[in-house]
Amino acid sequence: MTGTPTTPLDHRIRRCILRCLHGRDPLTPAEISSKISRQLNEVVYHLRVLAEHGMVREKQRGIRRVETSFESRIAEDAETIELLVSTRDEDEAQS
Repeated sequence: MTGTPTTPLDHRIRRCILRCLHGRDPLTPAEISSKISRQLNEVVYHLRVLAEHGMVREKQRGIRRVETSFESRIAEDAETIELLVSTRDEDEAQS
């Protein structure tokens, strides 16, 4: 998976974000940034791409101080989950 990404899952940071969100409660971009050790602006950019492709969903949480959080939408997509599992070691080695 080298060169210019042609699908949202061709980028390792997006795969890392999806792995981070999969099977968890929604997380804010800052929480994701901390968990995957990437810059916040980089995480926000990749979350937008994933949201455009319907792979994550944006949620609002909080009453007085509203925070935007994201949740995975791939729970039933076995092919995507298999790709995330099969590329985990490769992605972690590149980090």
